[in-house]
Amino acid sequence: MRKINKKGVELSMNVIIIAILAILVLVILALFFTGGIKSLFTKITSLYSGQLTDVSSKIASCNAICNTYSVTKSQIYVDKYCSEGSPVDLNGDGTIETSEKGVICDRRELGVSCPAIEC
Repeated sequence: MRKINKKGVELSMNVIIIAILAILVLVILALFFTGGIKSLFTKITSLYSGQLTDVSSKIASCNAICNTYSVTKSQIYVDKYCSEGSPVDLNGDGTIETSEKGVICDRRELGVSCPAIEC
């Protein structure tokens, strides 16, 4: 019986693993130096710290509430539009200030108007 030499296979697996790690480190360094790592950390933190909502998402939500109320005429949607607030990053700095904690749809900064609902 002949003995099979496995050194070549082990060497190529080691090279592949080292190459993958090197590429991963280069990608992280590129993100760090281009400033992309800050936005990545902001998005990750928003997932775990109260769902940071941007203005466009809040505007879309308010418009959806208005449209649903126009069809259903249900009081639930008036309450959602006029009184249920959520944290919205109005100035886009990645943090929620005190004035941005309970933003309701009937707020001038959002620029949303719903003639069907009066608050």
